[in-house]
Amino acid sequence: MPNEASFTKIKKIVSSLEGKLEISEIFNIAGGLSSLAPEDKKVLKQEEKRLKSIEKYEEEAKNNGFSLIAGVDEAGRGPLAGPVVAAAAIFDRNPMIPGVKDSKLLKSHEREELFAYVKEKSLSWSCSVVPVDFINRYNIMKASYAAMKEAVEGLKVKPDFLMVDGNFTVPEIYISQRAIVKGDLKSFSIAAASIIAKVIRDSIMDNYHQQFPQYGFANNKGYGTKDHLEALRLHGPTPLHRNFSPVAALQCRQTEMWDEDQINFAEVKSEKGESYGKEKRKK
Repeated sequence: MPNEASFTKIKKIVSSLEGKLEISEIFNIAGGLSSLAPEDKKVLKQEEKRLKSIEKYEEEAKNNGFSLIAGVDEAGRGPLAGPVVAAAAIFDRNPMIPGVKDSKLLKSHEREELFAYVKEKSLSWSCSVVPVDFINRYNIMKASYAAMKEAVEGLKVKPDFLMVDGNFTVPEIYISQRAIVKGDLKSFSIAAASIIAKVIRDSIMDNYHQQFPQYGFANNKGYGTKDHLEALRLHGPTPLHRNFSPVAALQCRQTEMWDEDQINFAEVKSEKGESYGKEKRKK
């Protein structure tokens, strides 16, 4: 959307209001915008319009008789290293949280703050982390769908309809589904799931950076940046690296440099307190 306001700007406007008004409640309180300057009011009205526009797929599903609609998305399909993480989030209604959008369009600190709001306002959320050994054994697509399936199955509140980011629905899930290309731009629920998945995966890669600082995981999150590729050339791949090009060409060096048993694989806990990480999946 042209001239779309950032979450940081919206938050600043809301903070100028009298009283302690949560940003996630700004559109739910009658007269909440009355004390704002005209330009600031215009910014929030535009954001309200945007949020309503990304509610249309949820509304369509509800009009077709579904009531518990979950968005599903993944993070980490394209990197050279690290796990793939999927998340699912279910809402009883669109909570109209300003700033919720495709996680890739948000700054890191914005994602982290919105992550807290999304968790608070959701009926249930869940994540699944599928590690590199599974990706290497099968492929990234199967790993992505396995993560999505586990994320959906981890929801405390069981959905009756799924909206999935991408071209395909999730295999082996016997729930009505709809695949939405660029769904994280078009659906509130998918956008919320994208934020959860991205924040959790980034935290895992930050943990791995402490063990392998030479690869710059805190900055590149495992993606094939120039500095990451140079580190691969100098040091070879770790057990965290996936076995496809350009990593595959260097794979023979891995056993000479790193012992997988010495790696402290990162873990993350879900809403239910379950640990997700390398030991989560043994298949």
